[in-house]
Amino acid sequence: MKFAIVGAGAIAQLRKMALDRVPGARFAGVHDLDPARARALAGGGTVFESLEALVASEAEAVIISTPPDTHEAIAAAALQAGKHVT
Repeated sequence: MKFAIVGAGAIAQLRKMALDRVPGARFAGVHDLDPARARALAGGGTVFESLEALVASEAEAVIISTPPDTHEAIAAAALQAGKHVT
């Protein structure tokens, strides 16, 4: 399953490291309001410039790693695009 991450802070780093060890999990990219932080987490992979670009991507699942007060809007956008959300 291809997964994308919204947010590139400490919890996102831990989640990406864990998923990198899961057979069949493939990193589709990351979006963060801080492009430098997103690039660091992506490690040469895809950095989405917007949430809209992320949910329009081939990612099948979206992992929300942002402050709790942002979860509802991000989850709604991802679900409307047919993504699994965690």
